[in-house]
Amino acid sequence: MQLRRVWLAELTGLPLTVLCKQETALHLAAVRGHTRVVRTLLAAGASPLLAEPDGLLPVHVAAAAGHLAATRLLLAAAPHTAAAVDAGGRTPLYLAAHFGALPAVRLLLEAAPQAAQMKTQRDNESPLFVAVSSGHDAVVRGARQRLCVFQHRLGPVWEAGEVA
Repeated sequence: MQLRRVWLAELTGLPLTVLCKQETALHLAAVRGHTRVVRTLLAAGASPLLAEPDGLLPVHVAAAAGHLAATRLLLAAAPHTAAAVDAGGRTPLYLAAHFGALPAVRLLLEAAPQAAQMKTQRDNESPLFVAVSSGHDAVVRGARQRLCVFQHRLGPVWEAGEVA
């Protein structure tokens, strides 16, 4: 086990203390955008379905960090995870919109267009709402038409820059 941690520490550049937490090696590679490591781990049988205690899958952290290539690899390995929710009801699309990762938002909208209408359990927020409220105008402009597909039934959709 220690040898495996040392190998992962060298490969990812992460200290051993980080590797002792409840994250999987695939989570660590995904959040750092280490595409080669993600590919190697998936080929070796690492599961893209193992969640952190809060329900985050590797695709959640890759999308939130804006690592498009890692997100794409994880979706290829487990396509249904594009609409997976964590313990708070957040999808990878929601997290990508929240952190302003437009390329990941576009990829996830292609993979799971239904995720545009999914709302968080705690705050009842959609990906469009969180993009607007987080001030990510580029995400709102770049993916507005696709994010708005399901929003028209819920009331007006704000134009980028109209929210203070």
